[in-house]
Amino acid sequence: MSFHGSVVWDGSRPRSLKDFSYTVNPLGVPDFVKKLVEEAVQLQVYSLYPPNDYVYLESLLADYVGSGKVTVLNGTSEVFPLLPPCNVPEPNYSSYKRASSYPAELVGREWKYELKGECVVTSNPVNPTGACIDRREVVRFLREGGVLILDESFMELSDCESFVNLVDEFPNLLVLRSFTKSLTVPGLRIGYAVHSKRKEWDFLRYLPEWRINSVVYYVFSNLDYSEVRRFLEKSREVVRSMRSEMTTLFRAFVSYAPYVVVELKVDSVSANDKLLRLGFNVRDHRGFRNFKKEWARVAVRQDYRELYDAMKSSDLI
Repeated sequence: MSFHGSVVWDGSRPRSLKDFSYTVNPLGVPDFVKKLVEEAVQLQVYSLYPPNDYVYLESLLADYVGSGKVTVLNGTSEVFPLLPPCNVPEPNYSSYKRASSYPAELVGREWKYELKGECVVTSNPVNPTGACIDRREVVRFLREGGVLILDESFMELSDCESFVNLVDEFPNLLVLRSFTKSLTVPGLRIGYAVHSKRKEWDFLRYLPEWRINSVVYYVFSNLDYSEVRRFLEKSREVVRSMRSEMTTLFRAFVSYAPYVVVELKVDSVSANDKLLRLGFNVRDHRGFRNFKKEWARVAVRQDYRELYDAMKSSDLI
C-alpha cells in the first residue's frame, strides 16, 4: 500500500483541515492561473478534445526549461509505473520502482545522498528529507555511464540546483518536473519529462494518447512563462524565510525544500491521530524507508505557528 500526503475527503467533499501533509506553494494559486481557468470554463473548452499531440505546449515548456526535449505528462506520477526498477537512496519518495535500496547518510542534522549502481531514481530535492543532490555527484555518476532519473517535482520551490541543463550532454539523464506543487494546482494534473533529443526512453511508447485534458491544455498553452518565473522567484523567497523560521521553531532537520522533517515525542501515526482531532494533518512516517517512526514531514505553510501550538499543547514536541 502506498502512503502519500493528500487532502482528506469525506465522501464527495474535502474535509476542512489545516493540512501540512501535502506540499504546495504557500502563496496559493496565482491570479494569472485562476484567470485562465475561468476563461477555459467560459469558453467551454471542457466540451472539446485537446489536440491529438502536445507539440505546441511541449515547445513552450522546452523554451521555459531551456534545454532538452519535453514530453507532457498527466503529473509526474503517470511515469513511475512505466520506468524500470532502479536503486533508490533512502529515505525517498515511496512510489518509485525499486531494484534495491540503500541508506543515505545523516550527518548531524542534514542528509547526504550518494548515487550508487547502474541505475538510480531519486527526488531532488529529496522527498521527504529536503536534501539536495550534489552536482558533482550527479556529473560523476552520469560520466561513469549510470542511468539517472531525477524527480524535480519540488525543485521550483526549493534552494536546490536543477539538472535539466545536463540532459543535452547526458542522454542517460531523465528529469521529471511538475507544476502541481509550484502553482498549487494538484487538481489540474500536469507534469513533464525533460530528456535528450538523442535518446528515446522506452516509457514514451506506453504513454496514453490523451494525457491532459482540454482545460489544462488551455491554461498552460496560454501562460506567460516570464510571469511564471517572476512568481516562482518570489515564492522561493517566501519559502526560504518561512522554512528558516520553522526549522528554528520546530527544531527541524536541515532542509532546502518547501517542507521540513520534525522529530516528535511519539510515533507520527499516533501524533497525527491527535492532530486530526484538532483540525491539523501532517505526513507520518508510513511508506518511507530508513525513516524513524517519530519523524513527520511538515509542509511549509503560512499558518505553521498554529500547528506548532497544537503540537506543543498536545505534548508532541
